Amino acid sequence: MDSRKKAGLVLISVPLVAMLGYCSNQDYKLPTKEERQKAIAEEIKKLESEEALKEFEVRPIQVDPFGIVIGSIFLCRGKAAKLRPEYSVLGPDAEKLNEIKDSKGDHFFSCEDIAKYIGYGGTVEYAQKLASLKDEKGNNLFYGAQLPQLAALNLSVDELINFKDTEKPNALFVYPTSDINDEDKEGAFRTSSAVKFFNRIKKEYDVKAVVASREEEVYNAIKPEYGFKLLVLTGHGSKNTLQLGACDNLDDKCEIEKHIIDTNDFDFSIPLNNLHKEAVIFLNSCSTAEGREDIFNLANTIHMFSYRRKVIGSEVPFAQGHLDVKSSYPFDVQIKVKNVDKTYVVESDNNQNENYGVINLEAIVLSKPFSK
Repeated sequence: MDSRKKAGLVLISVPLVAMLGYCSNQDYKLPTKEERQKAIAEEIKKLESEEALKEFEVRPIQVDPFGIVIGSIFLCRGKAAKLRPEYSVLGPDAEKLNEIKDSKGDHFFSCEDIAKYIGYGGTVEYAQKLASLKDEKGNNLFYGAQLPQLAALNLSVDELINFKDTEKPNALFVYPTSDINDEDKEGAFRTSSAVKFFNRIKKEYDVKAVVASREEEVYNAIKPEYGFKLLVLTGHGSKNTLQLGACDNLDDKCEIEKHIIDTNDFDFSIPLNNLHKEAVIFLNSCSTAEGREDIFNLANTIHMFSYRRKVIGSEVPFAQGHLDVKSSYPFDVQIKVKNVDKTYVVESDNNQNENYGVINLEAIVLSKPFSK
């Protein structure tokens, strides 16, 4: 068995099919799907028993462009991510992506992010370019977990680093780095429906897209000079939370609160006041309006934190295909689940916008009688 071991990734040749489609003109009898799965399972079992490889998670991949398993095994460090049982079609670029380093000399990508990035059509050249961009202190402008979403949206490097402010209104889209949906291998926010929604808004607005893992990244993106008239906060949600990133299971120093926007984030009011006075905030996230006006949910809280700007949310879980955009500008959307309208709208109160500051947030909360 030929083995090439690197930090974070190992490619091991398994003798299933000899590089079909790459080298020989000989005719090979392809193994059946069951035979391939059995061979891979046996190889994984062998690898997992080897002491030197116990620090890795084992993941089978396909590297043939025609979808034929030629026998490579992809191993990720255990801390890399939650791994799905499905095979990932990664291709020969996986090793090149694994070689990209960040400004500290660490791997730019985790193993899972490599799989996702290639799955959404990401290229080595695009990743190398984004990994090379640094701020004035030499820190990376981007990190690997952001790239699967950026690849899905098909955003150019120029679009990401040079916001073009024309006569069109400005919109800010915030996407999460964590997009795990057990019912959909694509996640929730990288599907064709999600991209279609993004592209529709992009036609009517000058759009800035940010992929965030921590709440401070969202705060920093809402710059006053842009006067955003639409803010789309995307992430898996609940009555009280909207998730951006996730903690590594092996990182005992991770503060999960920093990776979510919730009803306790009073400091969010400061950047939200940088939005245009007539801005609409769309919580593109499940159940943030559960209980509607009678509960201290995230939709009502963001309305207060934003100095009573208009907020749109959903009472229930929904998919991106449930979004029915009634108007791009001014923004209006209906969320229909099983043909039932589950949209919740808190209208703006422009007359009171300037009367409420951070110091008065407690007064705002107390002014609204919530049953729970």
